[in-house]
Amino acid sequence: MSMKWTPAVGTGIPFGRVIGLSAALLVGAGFLVTTMVTCRHHHPAQAKFKLVLEVTKTDDPGCYYGTAWDRDSVVLADHDASDGRRITFKHRYPFVDGCWWEGDEILTPQANGNYSYLYLDRLVSCGEDGDASKTLTCTRSGEVSAVPLD
Repeated sequence: MSMKWTPAVGTGIPFGRVIGLSAALLVGAGFLVTTMVTCRHHHPAQAKFKLVLEVTKTDDPGCYYGTAWDRDSVVLADHDASDGRRITFKHRYPFVDGCWWEGDEILTPQANGNYSYLYLDRLVSCGEDGDASKTLTCTRSGEVSAVPLD
């Protein structure tokens, strides 16, 4: 989930720290409700490849991304890009703005045997106390390599 927050000026509250702590707590909660469409297995015996992400472009270093690679997670797949199949991860979770967001990670096979990577997010809904007026959607892109597991 990618959010860009506008700092609160003159409140006397370390806004960045409050947001950072809140984001960390909600990311943990979001992990529990994350849904992946394809290619991340709960059974390591099925996995043949570790997917390694290298981000080459991001909207803003302050953005938050709801991603399969969150906090250096290991992402596994049962195939690499050689079969020409696209991989999509979907993540839905709450954020500190009181709203639910959804992030899509799209891996498209490339001729060099790696995947191109694109992250897109969108607002899904806000609760009664939710306010997405200070949050912005962000994107990022890069490349994913599939490293064979031993």
